[in-house]
Amino acid sequence: INFGVSVKSVLSGCSGGKLQIIPATGSAVTSGVVEVTVNYKVAGKHYINVSDDVLKSLPSGIDSYKYTLMVFPKSVDLGSEYIVGKGNYPGTKTWYKSTYVQNVNLGVHEIGHNLYQDHSGADDNFNGIFDYDEEAYDDSSCTM
Repeated sequence: INFGVSVKSVLSGCSGGKLQIIPATGSAVTSGVVEVTVNYKVAGKHYINVSDDVLKSLPSGIDSYKYTLMVFPKSVDLGSEYIVGKGNYPGTKTWYKSTYVQNVNLGVHEIGHNLYQDHSGADDNFNGIFDYDEEAYDDSSCTM
């Protein structure tokens, strides 16, 4: 079911319409998507290595674009078996495991990293110190 909520609509709404996600266009693009095949098995490969090979293999026929969202099979290594998405901080690339790419909160979170946003966290033990390793995702009021 599509309730009209997407990464595009959330980012536009949160920015007062100043941040617009515009799908890629060009003769090699279908509905904003460019499909790239690499000539090796990606299972267990680190996402940065696969990403580099994908970028080298992009076909001509893509108009200019700023952000790159890459979707990989769940067997690609994003750094831990528990990580399902990554966004470079700051940057223009986000990476997702295929089984999670339609999660709107995940998409907003990873693009948030591209836009200089870090994890919001919370000082759960009230010691006045934000322990990033322990408390990075503990602010449930924020997508970050």
